[in-house]
Amino acid sequence: MNHAPRIAVLLAFAASLVGCSTAETRAPIEATDITNASTHTVRVSLHAGDRVRLEGRPIQPLTDGRPLELARGETESVRIRRPRGTLLVNKRRDDELVYWLRAEIITPSWDDDAVFWFELLGPPAPEITIANTSVTGGTAGLVATSPSVPVKPLASELYPFRDRNFAFEMREDD
Repeated sequence: MNHAPRIAVLLAFAASLVGCSTAETRAPIEATDITNASTHTVRVSLHAGDRVRLEGRPIQPLTDGRPLELARGETESVRIRRPRGTLLVNKRRDDELVYWLRAEIITPSWDDDAVFWFELLGPPAPEITIANTSVTGGTAGLVATSPSVPVKPLASELYPFRDRNFAFEMREDD
């Protein structure tokens, strides 16, 4: 029995599945130039996850980029590998992904908050600038901006669990 026609059809079908969304995807590695315009040394990294998430739940990155330390005034490129799709090795389309920037102050600071998460409202920006900001109560923080993609700070209740430290929270009744 000759199985060559069946195998050829299966191979053609598999090739069409692998290639069905490749025209809609971007490069497998995303890179963003980060400029540290703050007065602190910071550790930054890019993270990617599913765009759809339950309202009010902490973010859950699918892919974490390698952290990079930036001294005041430095500019470096941070990279992240795009998450793989569920079918063979397809990459997910841009409208299925959301990207986050994590910035952590690593120089001595007496401020309560040292970790800040920002959501990139679109694909990763070619360049992002991190600067100081003053939030209510006079504590210093970080803000991220980009000329090409809106960047929105995440509320602390949306931070991943690994960046929450409940041990130092004061109870209201004390």
